[in-house]
Amino acid sequence: REVEEFLEGADLVGFNSVSFDLPLLQAELKRAGSEFDFRGVRHLDAMRIFHRMERRDLTAAYRFYCGQELTGAHNALADTEATLEVLDAQIARYTASRHALGAK
Repeated sequence: REVEEFLEGADLVGFNSVSFDLPLLQAELKRAGSEFDFRGVRHLDAMRIFHRMERRDLTAAYRFYCGQELTGAHNALADTEATLEVLDAQIARYTASRHALGAK
């Protein structure tokens, strides 16, 4: 009941909360016997804004991982070479991160 009172009239915000946090909260409330109605709750998922507003394509990945502008985008050879460079940069970036955290 305390959680229901806290949520009453609240707006919810999260990152990936549409897919994770909100369903988890609903399931836990139901498991506790709550019948809290989420239909009137306003909800904003910052991840959805990010995905809608920022480019998520090879050109953006190339800029992010390689620090350069992709020339010749949508040309099969240019895209293949850029993909390989992005993959190499990802391996270097994330392998170093895994080792720093003690992962194998």
